Amino acid sequence: MPEAGLGVTVVCTKGNAMLQGRSRCRCRWRFIVFACAVALFACPTAYAKDSTASVKDAEQYVAKGNLKAAEIELRNAIREAPQDPVLHARLADVYLQLADPAAAEREARAALERNGDEADYIPALTDALLRQEKFADLLNLVKPGDRAPALESKIRTALGTAEAGLRDRDKAEDLLREAVKLDPSAVRPKIQLARLLTGTKPEEATKFIDEAIAANPRSAEALQVKGEMLRSRGDQDGAVRLFDEALKIDPKNLLAHLSRANVNVTLGKYKAADEDLDPILKASPNNFMANYLRGLELAKKQDYAAADRIFDRISPAFSVFWAGYYLQGATKLALGQSAQAEALLAKYLTRVPDDLKAARLVATAALQQRSPSRAIEYLKPIVDKVPADAAILTLLGNAYMSEGKPDLALQQFEKAAALDPDNPAIKTRVGISEIDLGQGQQGLSTLEQVFATEAGAPVAGPTLVLTELRAKRLDKAAEVASSLVKRDAKNPLYFTLLGIVRVSQRDYPAAEDSFRAALAINPEFPAATRDLAQLYVATGRSDDAKKVYTDLLAKKADDVTALLGLSDIYISEKKWPEATDAINRARSAAKNDPSPGLKLVAVYEARQDWKSAKSVATELAAQFPGDVTVLEAQGRAQWGAGDKDGAVSSYKRAHDLAPNSIPVLSRYLSLLNENKYFAEARGVLQDAIARDPNNASLKADLIRVEGEMNGVDAGVAKAKALANDDPKSNVYYLVAAELYEKSGRTRDAIAMLDNAVAARPSDDALIGALAQLFRRTGDPGKAEEALSKRLKADPKDAVIRAALASLYLTTGRIAEAKKIYTELISQRPNDAALLLGLAEVAAQEKNWSEAMDYVNRARAAAPNDPAPEIALVNLYGSQQNWKDAAAAANDVAERFPAIPEALDAKGRVQIATGDKEGATATYKRIYELVPNSVPMLSRYVALLNSAKNFSEARTVLQTALARDPKNSQLRGDLIRVEAEIDGLESGLAKARALAQEDSGNPVYDLVSVELLEKAGRSAEAVMLLEKAVAARPSDDNLVTALSRLYARTGELGKAEAVLNSRLKIEPKDLAIRSTLASIYLEQKKYDNAIDEYTRIITERPADAGALNNLAWLYQQKGDLAKARGLAERATAASPRVPQIDDTLGWILLAQGDAQKALTYLSAANLSAPGNPDIQYHLAVALHRVGRQADAQATLEHLLGSGVSFSDKAEAEKLLQQLKRS
Repeated sequence: MPEAGLGVTVVCTKGNAMLQGRSRCRCRWRFIVFACAVALFACPTAYAKDSTASVKDAEQYVAKGNLKAAEIELRNAIREAPQDPVLHARLADVYLQLADPAAAEREARAALERNGDEADYIPALTDALLRQEKFADLLNLVKPGDRAPALESKIRTALGTAEAGLRDRDKAEDLLREAVKLDPSAVRPKIQLARLLTGTKPEEATKFIDEAIAANPRSAEALQVKGEMLRSRGDQDGAVRLFDEALKIDPKNLLAHLSRANVNVTLGKYKAADEDLDPILKASPNNFMANYLRGLELAKKQDYAAADRIFDRISPAFSVFWAGYYLQGATKLALGQSAQAEALLAKYLTRVPDDLKAARLVATAALQQRSPSRAIEYLKPIVDKVPADAAILTLLGNAYMSEGKPDLALQQFEKAAALDPDNPAIKTRVGISEIDLGQGQQGLSTLEQVFATEAGAPVAGPTLVLTELRAKRLDKAAEVASSLVKRDAKNPLYFTLLGIVRVSQRDYPAAEDSFRAALAINPEFPAATRDLAQLYVATGRSDDAKKVYTDLLAKKADDVTALLGLSDIYISEKKWPEATDAINRARSAAKNDPSPGLKLVAVYEARQDWKSAKSVATELAAQFPGDVTVLEAQGRAQWGAGDKDGAVSSYKRAHDLAPNSIPVLSRYLSLLNENKYFAEARGVLQDAIARDPNNASLKADLIRVEGEMNGVDAGVAKAKALANDDPKSNVYYLVAAELYEKSGRTRDAIAMLDNAVAARPSDDALIGALAQLFRRTGDPGKAEEALSKRLKADPKDAVIRAALASLYLTTGRIAEAKKIYTELISQRPNDAALLLGLAEVAAQEKNWSEAMDYVNRARAAAPNDPAPEIALVNLYGSQQNWKDAAAAANDVAERFPAIPEALDAKGRVQIATGDKEGATATYKRIYELVPNSVPMLSRYVALLNSAKNFSEARTVLQTALARDPKNSQLRGDLIRVEAEIDGLESGLAKARALAQEDSGNPVYDLVSVELLEKAGRSAEAVMLLEKAVAARPSDDNLVTALSRLYARTGELGKAEAVLNSRLKIEPKDLAIRSTLASIYLEQKKYDNAIDEYTRIITERPADAGALNNLAWLYQQKGDLAKARGLAERATAASPRVPQIDDTLGWILLAQGDAQKALTYLSAANLSAPGNPDIQYHLAVALHRVGRQADAQATLEHLLGSGVSFSDKAEAEKLLQQLKRS
């Protein structure tokens, strides 16, 4: 495994000699550059003069560590005295401390241009140029001179470092030796010289570093450098001892911490390494070298998936830290991502062409992709040039065998046997060792690495642009991108980045100019081609987009980017033959890349052509058997085609290749559970836990599987056993409560959490879960009590306060929620959850601009969290801004394709905009992701039913019932679908059969009555319900249903009587009283209805339904003020309920507040776009605010649908009025 070294960095191979050559020195020189840049002029500069009071103030801020305040103070001073070089020089120094070398360079140059004192600005200027690796600029700008010896020594140290950066070792050595002569007491040039000489003149290097330490025994830097020298020579213990000494002197010395961590990772002392790495990553999450070492540690521990995520994030810096390509490539090979592994390892070999282990790995990656010819191309040159070992000769022989050249293969095997004559496997079992190497299980055990000490190296410009974009800081992104263009006006990437920023700023003409500029530099630059075409598509210029791609294809017929981009346009136009043709051409052009094939599978999936999807996925799996993504696609296609066992098999192979991939493991377990392969699921989980024994999530899944296999009590017993073994974790109590609740044993769930909270009164997660359980069971009072009890013990518990605010929000106590959120956000201004809570408050108050501001702040605070993006979709939808809602929904679904909530946002917008086909495909995908989610399943089934795809609906329901056989809702839906497919009698028979399995459940009688009444057989329906109520007189569902049925059949007296009979026995039965109130309302017995609803809200002040109906009643009586107050309480208690928003909107319209009414009525129509009453009310509101065309269009659509509604005559009258106006 490449070994990270701080200081003298080499690439070593276990058991082999050090690699020689220029590339090794390059890494060491980069460390010299970095070390000099952070240390050469670390001390504050003594300035020639103190220009203003602002400088003194700035110095005080610097002393306190408030660098941003110092920056502001100095910038203000420069506005007043722009020609003062001292101010510019001081600001340059501050920018260096802020790790902004580009800004530091700008200010130092400003001091130079204003004829400042050289001693003021030159230290900052040289430092800034070194940090940016502008070695040539430094050498051109600053020359050796006749300065004061101490200053000249520092300057020649910087110049020597720059020469090292340009790989002129001799000049670097001369300048550093001159620096030592100029100031023999100076420590730093000796340190730099020791760094430079350690690989070639180790004795002299030791002499210089020892002199430096003797001159300053408390120099943490010198001790760290000597430690690195000892480490590179194999004295790990001596190195650690010196790193410890350095840290005693300077506990914050970053290089010493990283050096010590590096040694401990190499020695396998991971806990000790973590003690150095954890604080660094907490303080600086983007610190390159700390991330690199953490990734190396994870790789050595064989947690490849976690290591891979780190390497992906820091990979932009690998262009100057080549060992990163090696380690990242080896990690991806271990994960089965052979194509990516090959590309990364090939990059590494271009820098270090003689690395035998890298050649073996890259050849293995090629062989995994069934390309022996490429493997031979990697291996043959290195075997011809470098003395090969038995392993690499064996691999080359294996490649020749795959190529069908046994004679050449035999030659390699004979050479290998000569090198290792005692190993018969070389001749007879070549394949075994190569398979092991290809999987990477042992490939990282002896990994070496080159460590160039650019700890804390600045993030590359392109990365910074994209980071700013993700954080929604568009102006900053534009500033960085523009500066990149200024630095290198011939780099098409920089123009492309600027174009991307302009798109985000919605400055489309400027974006087009930038993309065009990139293509003028390089007409085949793929990113600019793609982004320009996407810009045209987004702005409705599809023909222009096609031309971008076709122009490129005219020059290069097999350009994959153009072909896939063209296919995207055809897909958006639903030109499926053209889309598949373009994708297949891309597949032919990129035969070793599975991406085009995966895109074709996705197209077939979207069209639900599962047979074709399965066929293509099978081809891909045969071509890329080690590609996890391909196997996942095959599994999805097999599942969609009904081949459940095949899907399980594909995900099993994917899991075998990537055992640490959580998404793969999750989907594999889901399929096993769906097919009731619980024993296998348990085995998979046990293996996963053996690899990761501290993973509580895996243990939670094991508890669930135990519950499925042996019942709830067995699952709870497993949870208790695991809790005894892991007493610090609360997950076991949470999952046990989940099992109880799912099985209908809510009291047991509450008791479980109650006891857990009693034992752990400060556990916020348990308290929150208990409060949520009370909320789900309709007892918000107890939920508040649980949260308030915790707050009495700790009034500052932010987690519990946020939970209480959420509770207040959902129960209509908007002012109290807002107060808590406002207090919390003042303490945590970038907390996305709190910002979204305030956005919800603002939305409740219909303050859309404020809501949007909070949502955008949340998006900036949490750019990788889908919740703020989903909130944006909802906010646009609430305002009926369907264009922006659709764009935002598509964006969040594309960015988070495996997050059900993100896809649900897209599906809801598709439903609202009438795209039923798209919505069905979206909810099918959600169902695949979360098959146990009842709300998502219900929406999917409803869409299937609306499309009259009853057979598919039945299949989905049967599969869901196989997972959850006691779910009454699913059983009721299955009865209805059965009646749709085979007729009423079949549905009734199904209901009777299910009732026999689940006696006492009223759902079967209720659904049977529904079917009979729908078929016009009301008398039979009445008889069935009367019989059921006689058998179960205290069942509210049956009593309510019978009363409703009486009312619908005109027997109003009986409808009231059956309810009053029940209320005599149980006068506090609010469900029955609510039904009685609605019966009175339907009979227009408004006073009686008001009395009943008033009793209900006295008992339940936040009963939104009762408040809403009471508001409507008072509106009918003409008491608009009272009606409005009740309606506002209702909408506060149940936000975004269309009927409630409609009631409040209609009341506001009656009061003359048409603009505010329009807000509520638009939201109501968004939530219930098919409700004719709401549509009529919306049309009236549009008419009142002067939007006559919109009102007319709404009415024409409504009346054209032929639907009946109470105000139809008034709607027709208004439409005629609008047409005449």
